Amino acid sequence: RRYLPPYTFGTQNAMDSISDWTNSNMMKFNHDKSNYIVFSRSKGKFSTRINLENVKLDRVTETKMLGVWLTEDLKWAKNTKEICIRAYSRVSLLTKLKYAGVKIEDLIEVYILYIRSVTEYCSVVFHSRLTVEDSDSLERIQKCCLRIILGDSYISYSAALEMTGLVTLHNRREERCLAFA
Repeated sequence: RRYLPPYTFGTQNAMDSISDWTNSNMMKFNHDKSNYIVFSRSKGKFSTRINLENVKLDRVTETKMLGVWLTEDLKWAKNTKEICIRAYSRVSLLTKLKYAGVKIEDLIEVYILYIRSVTEYCSVVFHSRLTVEDSDSLERIQKCCLRIILGDSYISYSAALEMTGLVTLHNRREERCLAFA
């Protein structure tokens, strides 16, 4: 591991400045909830030491910020995995509603509101850096839901998309990125 002195890159200076500002505004840090992450795509490993009000902060390799998982290698596999867990946990809702006899149109609406929304949360942030594997993992969520919604009418994913008037999640992310930019 290579050691990065915190004052060399200005990181510690920035932390000291933040500390001074919070003290002058009569605010207090919770050191137990404060940590740092070093983002790098370098093959070599880096270490550093950052202090906040003379308390050494813990280094983390991943963190959840505003519902999005960030990892120190700047890859999106962890975020994709967490999205899949959240989305699949909601699929049972569709199954129960289908069993209760809810109409296909209403099932599609439930899917869009409660499941697809999870897969699209902050997608403009991560879409351009998704691997094919991550993109396929997200697409499988929609395939699974359409299979449940259509039941015996399900023939193929492309046919299901046409029958329901939906588009692939990949295409939706593309559209959202273009609209955002």
